[in-house]
Amino acid sequence: MDVQRVSEIIAHFIGLFDTQVDDVRLRQEHLDGQLAREAHADPAVADIQQTPFSSDLDLKDYDPHLSYTPPQDSYDQLQLRLYDRTFEESLQKLTALAHEDLSQEYQTTPLSNYDIPTIREVWSEFRPIEVNSVLSPDIGPGSEGVHVLQANSVRDDDILDMTNGNHPVQDLTYLHEQLGELAAKAADLSPFQTWDRTENPDDIARMDNEVHDVATAATQDTDTLPDDSGQSSYHVTQAIDTSSSDPIIIVDGKSASSAPQLDDYLPDRGLATPKEDPQGSDTPQHLEGSSGNSLDVEAGANLVANIATIVDTNVVAPVMAVLGDYHSANAISQIYVYSDHDKVDGVLDSSASSSMSAQTIGTNIAIYAHSQYDATNSADVDAAGHARMPNAWHVSVIDGDVSFVHWTEQYNFLSDNDSMTVTTSGVDTTVLTGGNSVLNLESFLGLGTQYDLMIVGGSTYNLNAITQISVLYDNDTVNLGGSAGDVHTGNNLLWNLASIENVGDPGRFAAMPDYISETLKNIENKVNDMPTGLSSDANFAGYHGLNVLYITGNFFDVNVLKQVNIVGDADSVHKVASSVLDDNPDAVVKVDTGSNAVINIASIIDFDSGAHTTYVAGTVYSDAVLIQGGIIEHGVTDGTGQPTNQLAPEAIAFLGDHDPTGLATDHDAITIGHDANLHAGAVGDVMQSVTG
Repeated sequence: MDVQRVSEIIAHFIGLFDTQVDDVRLRQEHLDGQLAREAHADPAVADIQQTPFSSDLDLKDYDPHLSYTPPQDSYDQLQLRLYDRTFEESLQKLTALAHEDLSQEYQTTPLSNYDIPTIREVWSEFRPIEVNSVLSPDIGPGSEGVHVLQANSVRDDDILDMTNGNHPVQDLTYLHEQLGELAAKAADLSPFQTWDRTENPDDIARMDNEVHDVATAATQDTDTLPDDSGQSSYHVTQAIDTSSSDPIIIVDGKSASSAPQLDDYLPDRGLATPKEDPQGSDTPQHLEGSSGNSLDVEAGANLVANIATIVDTNVVAPVMAVLGDYHSANAISQIYVYSDHDKVDGVLDSSASSSMSAQTIGTNIAIYAHSQYDATNSADVDAAGHARMPNAWHVSVIDGDVSFVHWTEQYNFLSDNDSMTVTTSGVDTTVLTGGNSVLNLESFLGLGTQYDLMIVGGSTYNLNAITQISVLYDNDTVNLGGSAGDVHTGNNLLWNLASIENVGDPGRFAAMPDYISETLKNIENKVNDMPTGLSSDANFAGYHGLNVLYITGNFFDVNVLKQVNIVGDADSVHKVASSVLDDNPDAVVKVDTGSNAVINIASIIDFDSGAHTTYVAGTVYSDAVLIQGGIIEHGVTDGTGQPTNQLAPEAIAFLGDHDPTGLATDHDAITIGHDANLHAGAVGDVMQSVTG
């Protein structure tokens, strides 16, 4: 920047700038705030003499009834007379024509001394617009494919030592292998979990056949249902009858009148509960009295959730005609697997027994529902009170197959295996090493085109599928060192909720009417003539015209939701005697290593083309299948055995190739979670990198 300019700016703002420049710019003369206008007058304008105003018209007051009559035989008057005469003659012609027999070629009848022209002469003057006899179809909407993949991988494996000790980094290989084994067991119970994202017609037909095969074999399924305690493993496959319009609710393999509410089962997250915004104060605030003496440890309280909703309205047509077969498949697969074997030692009294008995809850909830689509068309009637029928049509044609595919996959992986050595210090101490929130959200609204009639030249495949897997490994070890305390190691929740709602009458299927073939013949030959049977179909009563879509190939409408949650929360908490205060026996100790919530919520609302009537020339295949299962691992392992099951694909995607041998040391094993020996070697998160 120029130095002189900077100096000028500085001088101006500190009052040292020459003020005479401002006087020249802002004030030319001081005349009590007014400028001398005479000095700026234009000499040329001043010499012009102003002409005095004069008028011969008399100015009168306002008269609302003032009228004006133009002179006789003016041009405007003649034009009005011409228009009046032409309009009167037209009315006479139309009135006479209405009283004549139109079957005669012509007839002349005097009316008011006026000769009525022949019908041919009148027709030449009132010729209607000719309708194009050649049909020119538009191109209909093309295929649409939407693929959504959401994945979270969070590692929050903390090491905390309040005694200033030195501890090696955790080797979590064994824990991750256990998670992989549990995930593999869950995948084995879900045959639809192996589906890969696709838009290939052959793959869609294969998936539909798999649902049909599972539904057919489900009638012979003899697997047991869970007992009333909810602490037993089960697996059940059911074929669901969706012919009823009433919703069908299945909770853990058993029919229910209503679905449980998530708010009634969510565990208390303790220290991880979101805090409300603090209230401000205009005055200083202070607390009186001695400080507390407590230790509150929260190593769990993780919230992991997948939430997805699909509303499919890609093509809405009250009437649908399928020349091939109609395939409708609705499948829900829900599996949860958890291991919650905890070891609590060193509790002085039995006050913690009730807290430790809070069990882990696993719940699978499936809902199948039907609803009706209310058409917006109003029943228009003619003068006789009969419903009007359509007399025109607009046709759109799509050559080949049409597919609308929406495929969403959501994955969450959380490793929150904490190792803590804690002690009391004579004050209120809170330790939060859990409390992670891992969330996937997806909401899709597929808006398309509405037609009055959709004709499919091939077959129709309508597939809705939801697969949900929840895995939790929560084997904890707590040792209070012989002191009293309140210990919570359970109270976990695994929640799978899935609902499929089909909008359309379940009994809408009917035989193919004859006029459909004639309609296709006219469309293929481009004949702009709507068949009589089509225009007289009762489904189209009240329509002025029809909007028709013709698909020459197959029609695919696919909605798939896959949700997987894998959580490892094997914590180890050890309390040692206080090295700060020897006289600290009355400290209140609370330890919570559970209270995890693993949640999958999925919903599909499929308008099924919004059909009130579906004509099918082939066979109708309607299948609804439900797979629900729960595996509860209560066994104790010594940690020396290697996993025997192959890792599930979703576990491999998260864990990858992990080799901890490069960081191995000779440190002794650190016991985490009672049945897993953790050795130094794997990369850990040393207090703390938390996502959530």
